[in-house]
Amino acid sequence: MAADLKGFFSNCFIAGEIGAAERDGRAYRDTIELSLGGRRVKLIQRPAILGENPRDYRGEFVETTTVVVADVSAEERDEVREMLLGLSFLLSFATSSDVGFYRWRHEQEPRLSEGWATVAQTGFFRPAFDLSGGKRVREFLEGSWDGYRRHEEGRQLRAAIHLYVIAETRLLPDELKAATMFILLENLKSTYAAERGIPFVDGYYRKPNGKSWPFKNLLYEMFKGVGMAQPDLKRAVLLRNEIVHAGISRMSGSQQEEVYDQVQDLAREYLLRLMGYRGDFRLYSGRGMTTKRI
Repeated sequence: MAADLKGFFSNCFIAGEIGAAERDGRAYRDTIELSLGGRRVKLIQRPAILGENPRDYRGEFVETTTVVVADVSAEERDEVREMLLGLSFLLSFATSSDVGFYRWRHEQEPRLSEGWATVAQTGFFRPAFDLSGGKRVREFLEGSWDGYRRHEEGRQLRAAIHLYVIAETRLLPDELKAATMFILLENLKSTYAAERGIPFVDGYYRKPNGKSWPFKNLLYEMFKGVGMAQPDLKRAVLLRNEIVHAGISRMSGSQQEEVYDQVQDLAREYLLRLMGYRGDFRLYSGRGMTTKRI
């Protein structure tokens, strides 16, 4: 026999695609039905958060979502728990929030439940998708799931997404926000190099002829590997070097903001392409009003 396993997520402010839950006399779509890795999954939003503006909860921990995985046997619990953890990271990426997986329950005999303390904060600033309807969330999750699982370990995607989200959910000075994104690029660059078998010798990644790979050139190779055009990284490298070596930058606030926006766009598109997503997404630099298709 098998039974549904339920997981519980925080800070996941998304709309449903189907359903008709009522709150304050209004009906809201509260459910998204997914097929992930051959499993049937439902995301069901708590009525208390339907229609709420997630920006009003920035920095808070809010219980938002029940995740129902159908037909799970007792022997599959560990596998499904890992699946839910991975799903929470993908939703973190989609919402620019710490989507925390803080509890699960399974009624299959022997019945079992588990919960743990979770430090996670709502962010929701310039998310990658229009989250006012569940269709876009479903398309992202289903389109990215296999790629995410394929690269999850080798490319350290949990760590990468965590860095991506930290930059937007913590109250950080501009230099620290930018530094967090540069650390993310370093993380992606190092896992790319390891995957490609590029040796790291005497503090540098090395070409076959023994010469070192400059920071931006290895990033160009990484971006090219997923079909991205070569960006102009001159100002990004300048800001990175100033922050790393001096802790502060001589750039103006508006210049730093432009560089940060660029790096956010690059990291967002790279991760989407790496995970195999195809479709529209919102550019960070477009302030939620500019979309790009990959």
